[in-house]
Amino acid sequence: MGRALELITARATAPSTGAAFSAVTGDSLTIKAGKGVQLVHSWQTRQAAGYTRIISPMLHDGVVGIQQCGPIGQTLFAAVPEPLIGQDLLTVYGSGSATAGDMEFANLLVSYADLPGVDVKLLTPSQLRARMVDRLAVPNTIATPTTGEYAEELVGSEADQFKADTEYAILGATVQVGGAAIRWRGPDTGGLGIGMPAKVGLERGADYFVWLSEITGLPLIPVIRSANKASTYIGSITDEVGADTVLCANYARLR
Repeated sequence: MGRALELITARATAPSTGAAFSAVTGDSLTIKAGKGVQLVHSWQTRQAAGYTRIISPMLHDGVVGIQQCGPIGQTLFAAVPEPLIGQDLLTVYGSGSATAGDMEFANLLVSYADLPGVDVKLLTPSQLRARMVDRLAVPNTIATPTTGEYAEELVGSEADQFKADTEYAILGATVQVGGAAIRWRGPDTGGLGIGMPAKVGLERGADYFVWLSEITGLPLIPVIRSANKASTYIGSITDEVGADTVLCANYARLR
């Protein structure tokens, strides 16, 4: 069974009282043709108080759907899995700043029980505990652009202490300078971005994927291999200010 996890990021510029959000480069709001698809978590990042809606006629309705209101900053939706339909086109709509150039973001983390052509190794917390040897924290400073698109660097580009021929579980990250999202992408993620909020002071950000797996009851802790470190990237996205994201990514070495 080919499990997968994918972060979809959408952006709107100065949506004011309401506007459609568009997927950033490389992402799509069309759900892939897989089975057992669920929206496992989502969050919004805004520069003015407002709301975000995730809507589709295949969800509750095509008008309000899943709506979250929030203040300036980052607001997390409830981590309650929402069933999705493969090949459904979601619409993300929201309000926020009316100031020219101000960017607002919506992030959707989607889980697939079976996605043809992809097979990501995803652990449960109990599987992690059974296999964990020790922890590794890796610092990354990601030079994010002012265009509201992702920037990336290799996971070990600033401190490569990964042991050879070893699997590592991605636990989460602690953030010093934040943004809209952090994501990992490489051969072990099936080329898809797997991500989390890039929020300073996020409760359980250090083990975000463990927390999310505990809350949802789904295997959501990604595993990467050190053999693929030369083609595995960590990236982030932020608004038009382009403040570099500063973080420590947390991994668990597995036996």
